[in-house]
Amino acid sequence: MTEKARLIVEISKTVGHQIRMHYSSGMVSPWGAWISQPAPSYLELQGVGPEPLSALLSIDFDPIKEEYLGKLLPRKRRDRSEQIMQMIQAANLEFTVLNAEGSVIRVRLD
Repeated sequence: MTEKARLIVEISKTVGHQIRMHYSSGMVSPWGAWISQPAPSYLELQGVGPEPLSALLSIDFDPIKEEYLGKLLPRKRRDRSEQIMQMIQAANLEFTVLNAEGSVIRVRLD
């Protein structure tokens, strides 16, 4: 499980999108801009943790990013679903796309 966590952190650093953690207790963390692995058996999300890997079920990636371009311009919407899924597949991690638009990609930790 620690190798999965390390790979998730690397993917997150590359794509730079929002992430959240799902706990075995059923709770879900708020979305955070970064995730790190401060110790081999822990993950830390922006504003949450560090949390033991044994308490986590999965990590969600939000592949949609909206960028503010100014008052008079509409927000630019970037969908990096394909890039994130390719990186997850290359790392041999199992994932699930939670809806048809691919707005959340879930990677199980167990």
